[in-house]
Amino acid sequence: ADAVRVLTDVPLRVRLPKDREHATAVASDGSRSALELAHEDGAHVVRLPSLGVYSIVVFHDGELA
Repeated sequence: ADAVRVLTDVPLRVRLPKDREHATAVASDGSRSALELAHEDGAHVVRLPSLGVYSIVVFHDGELA
């Protein structure tokens, strides 16, 4: 069957040149959800509750426009 299997509890570690205060997931349907952001060993660490076709994770300071 041609289908997308949704993954749950997906960890993500990203090294960025500057620390950010917030992380927001933007799903393929355009919905947004704030993620709990941690900093470990110079990396930004988040956990996506679910991942379908695709999601974009935006690391930012302040409000996301």
